[in-house]
Amino acid sequence: MKIKMNELNEKELQEVVELWIETRDSFSWLITLEEFMKDYVRRCENCGQFIVLDDADDELIEDTTWKGETIHVCQDCYNDEHCIEI
Repeated sequence: MKIKMNELNEKELQEVVELWIETRDSFSWLITLEEFMKDYVRRCENCGQFIVLDDADDELIEDTTWKGETIHVCQDCYNDEHCIEI
């Protein structure tokens, strides 16, 4: 799920800005924070952690909850089968 600036609260926006600052050398062709968020940042639908993708075409891993719903999760949640709570 793509991240939009207006969907984040102040704390979440600060987390994304810190990720942008940490990784901006790797994404030197990016002009704005909005592009970084839209194309390279995803939120794990299980734990809520922001994940920076290597490529704009990448997505988080799809997993199935115990209710049978498909969600996108980070590698840590995917590796911990008991972590999927939704």
